[in-house]
Amino acid sequence: TGWSGNWTTDGTSFNVVDGAAYTGDLDAFRNSRTLSTSQSTGTLYFAWTGVKQRTQDINETQVLALSGMDGGTEEFSLQFRTDGSDVDNEYFLLYGGSDSSTGSDSGGLYTEGSQYTLVLELNFNTGGEETISAWAFSGGLPTTLGSALLTTSAPVNSIDSILLQSNGKRMTGSLDNIVIATEYSDIVSAIPEPSTYATLFGICAMTFAMIRRRHA
Repeated sequence: TGWSGNWTTDGTSFNVVDGAAYTGDLDAFRNSRTLSTSQSTGTLYFAWTGVKQRTQDINETQVLALSGMDGGTEEFSLQFRTDGSDVDNEYFLLYGGSDSSTGSDSGGLYTEGSQYTLVLELNFNTGGEETISAWAFSGGLPTTLGSALLTTSAPVNSIDSILLQSNGKRMTGSLDNIVIATEYSDIVSAIPEPSTYATLFGICAMTFAMIRRRHA
């Protein structure tokens, strides 16, 4: 299991800077990439590294996000977010389902300009709504996940693609080292330690991987 095809866009594409998907000041993008096999059972883990930096204290909502898609509809999204009503309120927002006004959880203030590794766990539930949990780490990943920073539930039929997006406000930011796996241990082994980010960004193209462990 892996990726099918390259990144596509319905508008402006991200730039690649130091090996990462980068948004510059006032740059908006929506880029998606299809999985070779749609995922609809078991547990999926998504992980990536990201950073967001506000460039002006201005009354506007800023969003830098990775989302899971099904048939072109967002089924979950984990965002770096700043609300226009309070420019100093920088937090992570998680929502599930195609309607972002429901099934959402927010919190976990982040520091502008600091690198984070984000982990999202999606548990498919054949009997109803799926459980979606998220963590944010400013250092290396722990060997086991503790209590989630954010959690919500929403109906998710399947995930067939990944969407990266920036709403193009007064900010810069980047997303990199995107990994999808069925075991958290594979996430830990695939995401680099923070001390190696600078080296990797300097020598590698943007890193995306999908790992599906086969069980006997």
